Amino acid sequence: MSGIKLERIPLNGRSLAEYCAIFGLDDGPLSGKRILDLASGPSSFAAEATAKGARVTALDPAYALPPHEIARQSLDQIATIRKKMEPAQDGYRWDFYKNPDHLKACREAVSNRFLADYQKAPLGRYVAGALPQLPFGDNAFDLALCSHFLFLFADRLDHRFHLESLLAMTRVSSGVSLVYPVVGLEGKPYGAMGQLIGELAEHGVEARLEKTDFEFLIGATHMLKLGKPADPSQAPSSP
Repeated sequence: MSGIKLERIPLNGRSLAEYCAIFGLDDGPLSGKRILDLASGPSSFAAEATAKGARVTALDPAYALPPHEIARQSLDQIATIRKKMEPAQDGYRWDFYKNPDHLKACREAVSNRFLADYQKAPLGRYVAGALPQLPFGDNAFDLALCSHFLFLFADRLDHRFHLESLLAMTRVSSGVSLVYPVVGLEGKPYGAMGQLIGELAEHGVEARLEKTDFEFLIGATHMLKLGKPADPSQAPSSP
């Protein structure tokens, strides 16, 4: 059974604990790292990781909105997803989240933590912007993350958008870039992944699928790991 159907890309956020589970991160070694969180929405990751010593920049087009509007949209969509989740529970694994009500409570807590930080954060922690046009210099970050955006909505974001977005992530990260999941909302793998990995290689980007221990949407068992080649002459180029 597939996951829920969404008419629009939701304004949805996740926590540090979720990111650690999804991407296999250890929150201890994050201290001092420059991290870019892309399409981050009302995620509390930036607030929580910053509290542990990381230097996080979160980017999302929603940050052009006032806090009350982000709060309204976030809570509305949390409620909508909770309603849609009821008949679709068989499409998910209920171990990290215990049940739909627990999922809703987690999302609300994340949104509240985000909003508290968003309203007092220093300039530059939350940047209004969107993939693939990233307003950052080359190698500005040690790690770039993108959760529940690319591939998940491949029915409305085309192949070129994905290629340009992944190249942009790799350009601004001096280390690795991680993307999860690599399936659509129905739990099926991105159909052109082999082609995409080949195109990335042509632009000097090493890409491979890696298994993750996190699986909520059934079938979402892997992430895409991007890295720069050892030879600097093969640095990522624009398509």
